[in-house]
Amino acid sequence: MSKVAELLNQSLDTARKIKRLLFLVAGIYVVSFLAGYLMVHFQVPFAMELSKTLIGSISTSPLLTPIIGSLISGNLALAIAFTFLVNLSIGAFVYTTLIGVVPILGGLGSMAVTGLRGFVIGLTYYYAFKVSMGYTALWFSSWVPMSFLQLLEST
Repeated sequence: MSKVAELLNQSLDTARKIKRLLFLVAGIYVVSFLAGYLMVHFQVPFAMELSKTLIGSISTSPLLTPIIGSLISGNLALAIAFTFLVNLSIGAFVYTTLIGVVPILGGLGSMAVTGLRGFVIGLTYYYAFKVSMGYTALWFSSWVPMSFLQLLEST
């Protein structure tokens, strides 16, 4: 138990050291998410075309099909578990390992990926919210903690 507490304390110390970076990345995410969401809400042609393309790609992706199927069938716990595994296995590798190869790209790459993710999720979330409230729970329970952990790993 003490190793877990020690690991959590070490993570909190790291978070305190990079507090400004964490807030900056969180701000970038919120602004880019709102930009995508509002562009779809106001039916900006570019955003509408991009969101339809993204939704088509998401609905046929073999990686995301089990998650979507779980949500549609009402099995939120399974959808959360699938999302966590996908984010942990593929997301962590792409988001931290590949970007973190060059040290200066770690923080800048995290910000760029966060901005892109926020925008893409903003474009698609407008429609996802209409399909299932489970998407909100899924997003908060799996994506937010994983993003925070990935950011800590990349710094």
